[in-house]
Amino acid sequence: MKKTISILGGSGFVGSHLVAELGRQGYRVRIASRHPERHRDLCVVPNVTVHACNILSYELNDFLSGSDIVINLIGVLNEERKGDFVRFNTDFPASVAQACQTLGIYRMIHMSALGADAGFAPSAYLRSKGNGEANLQRYSGEIDVTIFRPNVIFGPGDHFFNRLACLLKKIPFSFPLVSPHTRMAPVYVGDVCQAIAHSLNDRQCIGKSFELCGPKIYQFRELVEY
Repeated sequence: MKKTISILGGSGFVGSHLVAELGRQGYRVRIASRHPERHRDLCVVPNVTVHACNILSYELNDFLSGSDIVINLIGVLNEERKGDFVRFNTDFPASVAQACQTLGIYRMIHMSALGADAGFAPSAYLRSKGNGEANLQRYSGEIDVTIFRPNVIFGPGDHFFNRLACLLKKIPFSFPLVSPHTRMAPVYVGDVCQAIAHSLNDRQCIGKSFELCGPKIYQFRELVEY
């Protein structure tokens, strides 16, 4: 019998691709959303259901109840409100792990970020992601956790190349937000989803972190030119 997987952040860019991959593999997939009516397209994927849930409230335990595996894709790249990094990137992973412990769910996949480090990362975003990983370590003896640290993820509907293209249309001769020499190795969303799917039943992945990068390193200038 195929397992039931609950995905937090399943309606986002990576989540929607992962949902499709897991649905094709025959898993029963449950997605939490505050507005299920906005994601009817996901409901046509085999074995997928979308549930109304505010994941930052007591409803989290109700949603996760009955799951065999929990995948946490929740994270914010930019703070819209002060404290968002702490709320979503640092504290929320521990809340998920605690819920899993309470409910007797022993398998959890967590999406972090390449370069995440609680003490030495160059940005508040990466430090908050590092703190989120550190919080998960408290549950290492209770829950089988695998952490993925992807580089920039690209693919249909991504938030990097599409946003970059829109910005370049508005300011075609100047792009001061990132150093042109910043190096990155973009990774395809399909490869990220396959890595996550592979880890679900591979016990050698338990307790480990995996960095996900594409096969080629680019300078940011090259991606802008592309």
